Amino acid sequence: MQNGRHTSLMRTYAEQVAGLIGRIGSEEADAIGAAAELIADHITRHGADRLIYVYGPGGHSNLAAQEVFFRAGGLVNVSAILDEGTLLSGGALRSMAIERTPGYGRVVIEDNRLGA
Repeated sequence: MQNGRHTSLMRTYAEQVAGLIGRIGSEEADAIGAAAELIADHITRHGADRLIYVYGPGGHSNLAAQEVFFRAGGLVNVSAILDEGTLLSGGALRSMAIERTPGYGRVVIEDNRLGA
């Protein structure tokens, strides 16, 4: 009985996740397409020597930046901004406090010498 319950929970969870991913794909298709066009334009207009910066503003949001950084078969000109202050490895409560600090994102941008 226990295994049947676990299988049912797993199936329900997988269905819910698949549904949410499908919903994101349909509701955000225009925004995702626009972002893809901006990135492609940046690469083709400026050449492969220009970086595309990705930033996760704190906690688990850093995972999104890590996901596209230095992946086999991925874009080589992606640079992840992984700020030590917001990484969970420094402590979850510390990360949460820093990501809520007004103006902290501006400090990260300036520290990484990002332009327009």
